[in-house]
Amino acid sequence: MLTRATAAMIIAICAVGMSSQASESQAAGEQNSRPAVTDDRGTDEKPLAVKIIPTQPSRDETEKAEAEKAAKATVDRRLALETQRIADYTKWLAGITAVVCFVAVAQALLFWWQLRLIKDGARDAAAAANAAVTQANIAQRTFAVLERPYLYISGVRHFDLDEDPNGLWPVIRYRVANYGKVAAVIDAVYIQNCREEGAFPTQPMLTDLSDNLLADRILGPGAERENTSSPSLMDFVFPENGHPIPKLERDGEFFFYIVIEYHGPFTTSHVTKACWYWHDGEGVFARLNDEKYNHMT
Repeated sequence: MLTRATAAMIIAICAVGMSSQASESQAAGEQNSRPAVTDDRGTDEKPLAVKIIPTQPSRDETEKAEAEKAAKATVDRRLALETQRIADYTKWLAGITAVVCFVAVAQALLFWWQLRLIKDGARDAAAAANAAVTQANIAQRTFAVLERPYLYISGVRHFDLDEDPNGLWPVIRYRVANYGKVAAVIDAVYIQNCREEGAFPTQPMLTDLSDNLLADRILGPGAERENTSSPSLMDFVFPENGHPIPKLERDGEFFFYIVIEYHGPFTTSHVTKACWYWHDGEGVFARLNDEKYNHMT
């Protein structure tokens, strides 16, 4: 029995296998006989699309995400507040900076104005100092002009006869007067007589200490003193009624030149010069019209 059943099963299996083989062969033949169909999926014309269906997060993940979202919101809110505070501080800082800049500009302008005032003050001070110096110089010159002696020499007119140990001898009389406000102290007296033709006086000679002006050197303000000078090596004509007349060669000239050096109580180095020439036609002395021989310093 068993054998028959086994044999029947084998036969059935073989039949089924042959039937499947025949079906496959037929299908392959049909496939070979039909034209091939091209599958263009996954190409550029028909790209593949994959739909991803997200999975539902778990409860823990959801709570964690919500906590992170809340923490992020808190951080963002604090960051916004700090940013606003920084913006406010920046505005205040800008305002303070503007005020500082304004103050700096005002200080610069004030400093410039002070410099101008100082410069103007220095200029005014310099002008005042120069004016003071000028005024002092003027006052000093005025004082030197006013508070000084002025010696004038005059009285030279003709020859006179004066008695000396040898008898009468012609002399030239002259006067020295002080018209200054203070006394004069005479330092030296120089006298020169020239009688050569065209010979102007050049170097008067210092008189000796017996001269009347040097014997008493101080001549007070308003005082006047008369003195004489004796010409030497000259010949004279003595008229019966008149003054001696010098004998001069033809076209000859005679000069009487006197220089007095003196000083005052406040000033020094004063000089008075005077010169006369003999006018033979008139028989008198005349003042030489030359500032070189007639001036005062």
